[in-house]
Amino acid sequence: MKRKVNLVGPATLTISLPSDWVKKQKIRKGDELDIEEKGNNLIISNKCAVSDKVINISIPLISEKYCREKITKLYREGYSTINISYEDPRVLIRVKSIVENLIGADIIEVGLHSCRIKIFNTAELEMDIKKQIKKIILVIKQMLILLEEDLTHNSKKNFENINNFRYDVLRMKDFILRNAQQNGVDYTTFSNLTYVLYSFEKISRQILFYCKRLRDSHIRIKNAEILKPYFDQLLNMLDWFLQYRHQKDSVIKDEAALKSNITKFCINAFAISNSVNKIDHAFMMLGYYIADQLDGATSYFSSIFYPEQPNDKRM
Repeated sequence: MKRKVNLVGPATLTISLPSDWVKKQKIRKGDELDIEEKGNNLIISNKCAVSDKVINISIPLISEKYCREKITKLYREGYSTINISYEDPRVLIRVKSIVENLIGADIIEVGLHSCRIKIFNTAELEMDIKKQIKKIILVIKQMLILLEEDLTHNSKKNFENINNFRYDVLRMKDFILRNAQQNGVDYTTFSNLTYVLYSFEKISRQILFYCKRLRDSHIRIKNAEILKPYFDQLLNMLDWFLQYRHQKDSVIKDEAALKSNITKFCINAFAISNSVNKIDHAFMMLGYYIADQLDGATSYFSSIFYPEQPNDKRM
């Protein structure tokens, strides 16, 4: 491989770095590289890429939600080692449960009042973010399909599968955001990605909450067949995201069509809630919540596929 030497200023000579190497090493403006002189050779290396990002935290015995949010936040921010101290050994039980749902993470040391989480390097894994998002949408579709099956047959046999799918969504969401952060995704794209992923994660959470309500209250849903068209509409909305291959010049029109369908769905959901007796109003509220989250995610989803340029006239 050869590079032409360029003159910058009166006396500074420079050469460009190979673009493939730059992408592979995730080199960005401002990064420092090591240069070693050996005879007639200059060896350029990115030794900083293997640096360990370490943090020490203390976790009290408050709630599992607090513990989960604390650890997953650090995981998404790209930390490779998380040293945790605690007074109550029961915290360790919660930490173990959380780490099981973090891709590439493991507890490598355990003491009476401390433990160490090691998160192995995942930045080099090739990841198509768009495909990973669509995997999450497929999981949510499957959750709805299983829920519809249980409602139709007045059964709760799919609860454990739905619960497992919920944790699959959490795992994928956190892993995608960690990988994006480590690979230097720009701020705007990262913000759009975060909004979309959290919208889908909230949908999976509400589906699980509804299923827990059915399981714990022993409610028998009557007139479940009335709900089928609403399941179909929700699945069709999710298909809009799965089949997203729109041309950039038609994005606004496609978004408007989906948003119009969502509005009609919400209006009909309220109408049927007020006019039909013995229908499960909690499901209609679940449907409304899902539609509302999809409505908010629509434009952000488009921005992930078609990031706007400074001179973009779309707005």
